[in-house]
Amino acid sequence: MKCKIFSNLPIMKDINIKISVAILLLTSCGSKNSCTITPTSANNNAITINIDNAINKECLLFSDYFETPDVIVLETNDKCIIQNIQHVELFEGNIYILDDKSRTLCVFNMNGTFLYRIGDIGNGKGEHIELSDFAIDRKDKKIYLWDEATDKANVFDIDTKDYIYSIKTEREGSRSYYILYHNNKLYTNHTLLNNDDETHLLREIDCVTGKQIATYLNCEEYNKGWNFPLRMANSCFYSQNTTSPKYVDIFGDTILSILPDRLIPAYVVKSKDFVSTNDIEVIKKDMRDTGMPDLTGLYEQEKVFMVHNIMEMDSMLYFQYKKGMDKHYMLYDITKKIGHKSNIMSNDYICKKCYIPTDVRYSGEEGVLAVMAIEHIPHFIEHIITPGLLNPEIDDYKKLINLNSMSNPVLFLHKQKYIEENV
Repeated sequence: MKCKIFSNLPIMKDINIKISVAILLLTSCGSKNSCTITPTSANNNAITINIDNAINKECLLFSDYFETPDVIVLETNDKCIIQNIQHVELFEGNIYILDDKSRTLCVFNMNGTFLYRIGDIGNGKGEHIELSDFAIDRKDKKIYLWDEATDKANVFDIDTKDYIYSIKTEREGSRSYYILYHNNKLYTNHTLLNNDDETHLLREIDCVTGKQIATYLNCEEYNKGWNFPLRMANSCFYSQNTTSPKYVDIFGDTILSILPDRLIPAYVVKSKDFVSTNDIEVIKKDMRDTGMPDLTGLYEQEKVFMVHNIMEMDSMLYFQYKKGMDKHYMLYDITKKIGHKSNIMSNDYICKKCYIPTDVRYSGEEGVLAVMAIEHIPHFIEHIITPGLLNPEIDDYKKLINLNSMSNPVLFLHKQKYIEENV
């Protein structure tokens, strides 16, 4: 397999947040053990990353951190139109992509050829109403499709694509959008419309009965008191294919490792501008009056929040965060304890000065996977292809140069450069 890149354009001020208006009557926790929060273990070895102390760069270059990528131009036809990638995973030579708009899960091979879809929209067995996430059991080769409308996971055999069974969880007034399968356990995030009582952010579910086994993470301590339904354009679970997947919520500054028997803090992100509990209290107060959350104050004060797209790569940590309305990129060398940050990450493999955004969305033994979203493809055509700036040495040059406005997102699979080569 070859290796060649990705890219970035003046960063669009995308909010990356979708507000979920719950039509259900959601109640505060109180029954059963829904408010019994399992303590999170302390970890004196948690790594503190101070954004303010990171080296600020005009632009981060992919060539400083990653090898040239394999370019994967996804096939486009009526059965596999990808409008927005909510979640992507690589497994056994295939690419699993959840489209946030059509609520479908499409499977492609590493050449970008469409293979099949898993699950259908409907009310029948194995069907979903609002597919919002998926998780892979890599040992037993099962895939869990999460239906946020019914709080149900439909389970399929990866090899045969056959539906096996469903896991119906106990909603108890909650709303969950994201799932993680890890060590024979299913985890979901947890939100409530009324969170005046003590609430938790994470619940552990029995994979057979759907019963709640444990709850974790007091929202006051780990999410500045916020636990209302606010669906992000990305998951809150990361590194799902590792022995210690990661979790962080929209206003959290602590990235936690999910271990077989406990949760521990892995990284703590610091900044003098990080959103505070008081900031969230203002939003919650206004929300009680209007019924809708308003984050305008966070944008105007250029508050730091929404640490997301967390990727662990050998001794390097990559993540994105919001500062006001702007997206920022952070690459932190864990060994050297040096961080580099910028609001632009340029794919200098595509051309010398390429500012078409491509965000890293997956990391694994295959490398890291970056995505050029469909909304950026017209800019890519206008500013890179048409002027003749596309690097003729790039992988799949002929496919890239023939992209059009109807094309699916483009993927770039990179290997990380050795840490000694990092700038």
